Amino acid sequence: IGAHILAKTQEILNNKYGSSNKNCQQIAIGLSADLSVGSKIGSLAIKRGIELAIEDINARGGVLGKSLVLITKDNRGLSSKGVDDVRELIACKNLVAIFGGVQSAIAQDSIAEAQKEGIPFLIAWASGSELTKSSQEKNVVFRVSANNREVMKILESYLSTHYHKPTVLYENSIWGRDALNHIKDIAVKRNLPIHDAIIFNIGQTNFEKEIEQLMHSQSDSILLIANSAESIKIIKALDHHKLYLPIVSHW
Repeated sequence: IGAHILAKTQEILNNKYGSSNKNCQQIAIGLSADLSVGSKIGSLAIKRGIELAIEDINARGGVLGKSLVLITKDNRGLSSKGVDDVRELIACKNLVAIFGGVQSAIAQDSIAEAQKEGIPFLIAWASGSELTKSSQEKNVVFRVSANNREVMKILESYLSTHYHKPTVLYENSIWGRDALNHIKDIAVKRNLPIHDAIIFNIGQTNFEKEIEQLMHSQSDSILLIANSAESIKIIKALDHHKLYLPIVSHW
């Protein structure tokens, strides 16, 4: 059974018997993540990690004598659904925090809703550099994932040591464009020439045009800024054309 169906079932049961009840002795934690579309594997890993942590904490007596419970919502990779999820989670009784999923674009829109209510928003994956910044006096956003700025410093250091003409192949999203801007800034400061930058779209299945550009670019390496679904197709397309350039990969 799909993780999104199980999550919805758990939510219904929780609404009927769990932390929504007036006298409930549970503390609720929310998760809004893509459990059914492009980043479902990463999102499911986040969900399982939270569940393992909750199981461990509850086995040791919970928090302040109360057990923790996870309420999960499938945002299906849509920012609008992510915002609705956060609003619904905030309305839950005894909710103390919300976790976000993989995509930076969805996290960005969801964070604004959490900030309004002062509900902590926890990021385990999304690496957009601006996500943890806030103009509000009290910032309730926390992240354990490396952001694009720090990742690009490390990748640029490796590229500049081993290659001379890298091409950036990047996703057309907040995350992809943010990563591209950082590698460009760092490259200028450290005198690494970015040979070319090729953009592709989320959900794209045919990469013939991009591979053709790479074949004519005379690049000696690829800096790949892509999620798993597109990465797999890009690798297969490179193999099909026997274009075996070294790949330095972000995620």
